[in-house]
Amino acid sequence: IIKPYEEALWAETDEAKFGPVKMSLNILTPLHHRWVMFLESLSEEALERGYFHPELQRIVSIP
Repeated sequence: IIKPYEEALWAETDEAKFGPVKMSLNILTPLHHRWVMFLESLSEEALERGYFHPELQRIVSIP
């Protein structure tokens, strides 16, 4: 199961509205690097598997 969250609410926080963009980029850049490493480590079997997305109410695949 993929756990959704309210993305728009994150943009309403004071730090998102008034903080420097660089602060967010300093968080996102290493996070994206970790996601790349994680996705590259998945087996073919894991990549072919479907995952239930509760917000979309359907099975989705990674590729």
